[in-house]
Amino acid sequence: MRTGRVLVAEDNEANRLLALKQLEKLGVAAEAVSDGEEAVAAVAGSAFDLVFMDRNMPRLDGFAATARIREGEASVGKHTVIVAMTAGAMDGDRSACLAAGMDDYLCKPVMMSDLQEMVDRWLPSGRATDDSPERDGAGVDGPAGGGDAAIEAAAFDALRASLGDDAFVASFVDTFLSQLSVRLETLDASAAAGDGPGLRFVAHTLKSTSAMLGAARLARLCSDLESAADESEGRARLVAAIRREAERVQAELGPWRDRRRAVA
Repeated sequence: MRTGRVLVAEDNEANRLLALKQLEKLGVAAEAVSDGEEAVAAVAGSAFDLVFMDRNMPRLDGFAATARIREGEASVGKHTVIVAMTAGAMDGDRSACLAAGMDDYLCKPVMMSDLQEMVDRWLPSGRATDDSPERDGAGVDGPAGGGDAAIEAAAFDALRASLGDDAFVASFVDTFLSQLSVRLETLDASAAAGDGPGLRFVAHTLKSTSAMLGAARLARLCSDLESAADESEGRARLVAAIRREAERVQAELGPWRDRRRAVA
């Protein structure tokens, strides 16, 4: 395993599990917290070499959490490396993260090659070992991935290959689908209430995990909703389209959820 202590701050449970698994695959033992306040407390209470900080979190977002960490470090001459993780890919995002006191920037969905680069750049050197379990998915096919498929087979298979652990993939899919059902209910409620910020937050949270799993159309619809969350006519159409596409995603990923529950 590589030396150095790593913290992941991420409010989305599926993304949090994935980040920990990806780091494990790279030979990095990491801990995780679910919001910015927990991240501030964790860094204040223990020494971490590297923090992956989600930019958009409830209670305290990544920018505010970083500011608090930097305030606490100022009096003791300490500096914890903080790498932003955000589903935003807008011009100026990297500059905004650096201006907020972060040291680097990762765009979600996080690819293994990009994560490897950050680990190599910021963690103390050490020999990383690949001790991940072998893929155990004999007899379990990925989504068919045809031209009109909700899940792109190439992206899903790339995720499986990068993690090398189909038992984890099944668990990850189960978590994602459970969250998806809740987020659809929240989208409906926010749309009915005309809650643009609520719609924007849910869409932002959902899009990166969808993209990672190969649900490209669902991810694009979520991105569109982020932009149109304050437009009553546009958001109603997009929420309906997201629900329809989510049902297709649920159907195509269903066998993986069934496999997870059969084992459990």
